[in-house]
Amino acid sequence: MIIVRVRLDRNGCLASVSVSGHASGDQGGPAGNIVCAAVTGLVRSCADAIGQRTAIAATGAAPHPGELRLDIVSREDGEEWLRGVTDVMLCGVRRMSGDNPGEVKLIVKKTGVHHGA
Repeated sequence: MIIVRVRLDRNGCLASVSVSGHASGDQGGPAGNIVCAAVTGLVRSCADAIGQRTAIAATGAAPHPGELRLDIVSREDGEEWLRGVTDVMLCGVRRMSGDNPGEVKLIVKKTGVHHGA
């Protein structure tokens, strides 16, 4: 089971995301699990885009296979851009969770935390 935990700030922007676990081995061939690959590709692409944005300070790590964490430390601007990236990531993970409920679980929490000015 892949568990994706997302924390949103009060404006619906990503504050943090963590991914842990793997989907079962029966979803795909010898090249690997297609559900794992889809979740990993989506979340890592969003994390990479956020990490390249100069107005956003973020920390993150993928210390082991099946683990990824990204925390937004601060942002100077770009709220609409970050909300868009957040929406794309959530939409994709929700779709994968809906299509593969025994493989992917999405947990979303909204906090009162606001990053930036």
